[in-house]
Amino acid sequence: MLDTVLQKCWGDGKLPIITGGSGMYLKSFINGIAYILEVSQNVKLKIEKIFMQKSKSDIHEILAKIGIKSAAKYKPCNTYRIKRALEVYFEIGKSITQWQESTYS
Repeated sequence: MLDTVLQKCWGDGKLPIITGGSGMYLKSFINGIAYILEVSQNVKLKIEKIFMQKSKSDIHEILAKIGIKSAAKYKPCNTYRIKRALEVYFEIGKSITQWQESTYS
């Protein structure tokens, strides 16, 4: 949609000026927004069980075994992102980094 607006501006001989927002908005503008993977209830329950039974460092170690890049990015206390990374892995069998790279290609 935004591409259409920009093309129209350029076609009308106008220079579009984009202001405001953050780096995240600019990155989304340039690269597009990643598809949000739906995670099944079974996978969510499996992850919840792991989080109830294991320590943060144990869970981080699980992530390190399946997604080296993800584990390097997330500290053990970042349970929200670690949980999401594990959900993606258990849902599709790829690390979250692999999945993210494939959605932008």
